[in-house]
Amino acid sequence: MASARAAATNAAAGAQRIGNVRLVAQRMSGGMTAADLRSLIGDIRGKLGSEPAVVALIAEGESQTVPYAVAANPAAQDLGIRANDLVKQLAVAVEGRGGGKADLAQGSGKNPTGIDAALDAVRSEIAVIARVG
Repeated sequence: MASARAAATNAAAGAQRIGNVRLVAQRMSGGMTAADLRSLIGDIRGKLGSEPAVVALIAEGESQTVPYAVAANPAAQDLGIRANDLVKQLAVAVEGRGGGKADLAQGSGKNPTGIDAALDAVRSEIAVIARVG
């Protein structure tokens, strides 16, 4: 978990900008649980400041599970970005389910080959909402 926490800190520093939204969308090393991802999201979210920001983390969990979690800060929610909507994008790509609230949502899937497509789907959805391109 310590190496994952260091990777998460580095991810916050290198957050991608889509329009005026800062995004950390990252595949984490295997063996992580949804609880681990939620903890890391808390660490990352605290480093992104008050401008619109979204954190989406996904991992290959144990027994071929694919846990994922998404957080959207209040400024991102003001733009119409909701974590529970983004979790649905992740779920489709990894054959999963999930839910939550506008600020934090999570789920789990069963298709690890869809992880990269899941992260791309989140980037695309944010670009649409932020009206980029």
